[in-house]
Amino acid sequence: MCNFRESPLVDGDKVICTPGSSDATMVALNKMTGEVIWKSKPQDSPSTGAQADGGREATRRPDNPRRGVRPSGGPEPSDAGSATEVSGTKDPRLFAGEHWGMTAFSYKVPKGKYVAKLYFAETFEGITGEGQRVFSFNVEGKDFKDFDIWKKAGGLRRAYIETVPVEVTDGEFRIEFTAQVENPAIKAIELIPQPASNSIPTIRINAGASEAFTDSKGQVWQPDSGFEGGSLNPGFGGFAGGAPRGRFGGGRPGGFGGYSQTGAAYSSPIAIDFGGKRQYVQLAAKALIGVDAADGNLLWEYPKPANRMGINCTTPLFHDGVVFASSAYGAGGGAVKLSAKPDGAIEATEMYFTQRMQNHHGGIILVDGCLYGANGGNGGGNLICIDFQTGDVVWDERRGKQRVPKGSIAYADGCLYYRTEEGTMLLIEPSRERYIERGRFEQPDRTEVPAWSHPVIANGKLYVRDQDVMFCYDVKAKQ
Repeated sequence: MCNFRESPLVDGDKVICTPGSSDATMVALNKMTGEVIWKSKPQDSPSTGAQADGGREATRRPDNPRRGVRPSGGPEPSDAGSATEVSGTKDPRLFAGEHWGMTAFSYKVPKGKYVAKLYFAETFEGITGEGQRVFSFNVEGKDFKDFDIWKKAGGLRRAYIETVPVEVTDGEFRIEFTAQVENPAIKAIELIPQPASNSIPTIRINAGASEAFTDSKGQVWQPDSGFEGGSLNPGFGGFAGGAPRGRFGGGRPGGFGGYSQTGAAYSSPIAIDFGGKRQYVQLAAKALIGVDAADGNLLWEYPKPANRMGINCTTPLFHDGVVFASSAYGAGGGAVKLSAKPDGAIEATEMYFTQRMQNHHGGIILVDGCLYGANGGNGGGNLICIDFQTGDVVWDERRGKQRVPKGSIAYADGCLYYRTEEGTMLLIEPSRERYIERGRFEQPDRTEVPAWSHPVIANGKLYVRDQDVMFCYDVKAKQ
């Protein structure tokens, strides 16, 4: 099962969305009837991207006008980390998926004694030996420090179960995880009442799974639930838990439901007019693309802003013939200059690419030639300002006098409204010279999960959502 968080684009009589399927990377639907107007089909082969030194052609429209977008789907499926390769268990499927990067797991259970079983296997192909994934966890007060899955299991794709007798005294079974090297990762959790009881069921959670699983003993394992933060990998292989701490991750709360296995990511399309032609620009799973609004044919593509996980969330930005797109997980932000050729083709030439703007999902705002947005992924980050034409850093609040952590951004009435991932709401004056803060406040009834919802300003009101609650503030200027 794939997760989709795109906002469809309504353009005239069309609705534009990104299914990312094998025969339709993007589609145009009739707004009134839902009838398919066109499909933008994947290409047969990937193209080469522009180089980081700039001034090179990213891509142009294929010679065959009926060919569309190349296949775009996160990492290609591989045998690495597949269920059939996990040894030391009668139920390799239980070890196929996983939850990684989480900070905790909790589950409401009756008070009493239990045996907790934690299921592990190292299935990320980026781990090649001991010491490359090390984390600590605490199971109901019992510490497990410097836990190394590879070392415990004896190698790659080998099952290992940690058994822990516990006593739950407050009605909640809880595990807390702390990242050290790479991210914490776990395959399954089992909680067995002691002694066995017909009135208290055994809890079985198959981490990373989207559906229930019945094992070789006929025991039913529930889909992924109970985790705080992190991401889930349903078991496509290759990239299980693969977000190196300090580069992509770091065990902070947050994350999405695994990486994309389709041509779709999480970004939303925009409509632009260039060279006498209307087109739709989208940051898909493997590339930033532009397609013809009339028929869906590919006009150009630029792969570099798309990260290897296919978790590309930020909506592209267009200004004065330049398109900018960005993603986290070790990628960055790149700008391409569009140019129209006499034959009607559109070229996208890279202006620059920078890893100093790895925008996760908070969005980017362009004001007076400056791009404002958060640089950082699951491991945190901070507000940064870069020059739109060059990609050079103008200022970086990681080094500033005030701490301005990663967050989501909006713009209204000459001000930047910035909501940090921790929940603080900031009012910022756009400035090329320095960071200028004009106000801040903390919302009431703040939850403990990361604040990822973007602030919204409309009709003099500021709207802030936090999980199941919504706050509205009057921000209209007073005369």
